[in-house]
Amino acid sequence: MESECQLVCEVKDLVAVPALSIRTRTSMQKSAPLFDAGYRDILQLLSKQGRYPVGAPFARYFNMNMNELEIEFGYPVDDNAMGDDRIVKSSTLSGKAASCLYTGCCDGMEPAYEALLMLVFSKGLNFTGDAYEIYLDDPALTPSDRRRTQVHLLLREA
Repeated sequence: MESECQLVCEVKDLVAVPALSIRTRTSMQKSAPLFDAGYRDILQLLSKQGRYPVGAPFARYFNMNMNELEIEFGYPVDDNAMGDDRIVKSSTLSGKAASCLYTGCCDGMEPAYEALLMLVFSKGLNFTGDAYEIYLDDPALTPSDRRRTQVHLLLREA
């Protein structure tokens, strides 16, 4: 897949929208089942409220320590969606970000991160340490090698 992958990186302005999310710590190895269960729980909470997500699921990584990740993941929602004890009302990220669209298996995203870091350093930008991924395709409907992920590295304002 890497040979087919064309990564176009650019700096974008992200605009925050309301979200429902779960924030926790985990390892990269344990993140997939945690995401699956958490996303399902958020969808169930929204369903009880007669609501639906207004966008694709996302995950924010507050650090890059694969053994002890601090993460927040959830769905964009309308303003009236309510959280509970575990699922909190939050928002997606805003501000400048180095961004690219990655297509492929989630365990092969390293080239996207490398390309984004090259953009950041080549332009003299400052990476905050936060990464933000938006999962554009439903894993139940899209083969893993065709799934699209919008990858963002958050930048410090100059």
